[in-house]
Amino acid sequence: MAYSLMTLLVFHFAYPLPMTSLPSSHTTPAHSDHTRFGRLLSSILTGKFTPCKPRKDTSITPSVHHPHVLASEHVLLWTTPHSFNFQHELEQLFPELDILKMFFVTIQSLDENTHNNYGAGLLHFMQYCNQCNIPETSKMPTSTALLLAFITDSAGSISNSTANTWLAGLHFWHTVNGAMWNRSNSQLLHHIKQGLTCLVPPNSK
Repeated sequence: MAYSLMTLLVFHFAYPLPMTSLPSSHTTPAHSDHTRFGRLLSSILTGKFTPCKPRKDTSITPSVHHPHVLASEHVLLWTTPHSFNFQHELEQLFPELDILKMFFVTIQSLDENTHNNYGAGLLHFMQYCNQCNIPETSKMPTSTALLLAFITDSAGSISNSTANTWLAGLHFWHTVNGAMWNRSNSQLLHHIKQGLTCLVPPNSK
């Protein structure tokens, strides 16, 4: 049976895991696959749900940054080196439970459909980055140039509305991970999105 991330976090607040059950680490975030917060979140989720086996068109290169989780959980559980550094900074200031609560309250701002749509957009972004061999350190903060190339790559297959949703998802992903959003109001992006409208498939209009 699959449980939503929100349900699991609520369960953890009611029945917190003993911190002594978590492995300790003395490595710096630059040389560690997971921070203590990351391991805590993973320990809550382990065995609690079983995502479907990904189809060929929804697969990405395996990475510690992109675990196989439900699409609705991509924006919270998919990370970059910047994410680890941000989590590490939080851990130096606040207890793990307070950090979990902060993320829990943040994701309450999205409904289930938005979670899924943002997760789908993030998947397409990761696939494009893999295709272009974009390093993890360049995925967040994302440069305006990378955003433009990503959206342009899907011209003829997505609508302007879909592009806006994908960009909003990437923006939220940056927000959750404490990263600067570099999209700004690019005039080039404005014209690219107008071009998407002209190239959108007839059955998608």
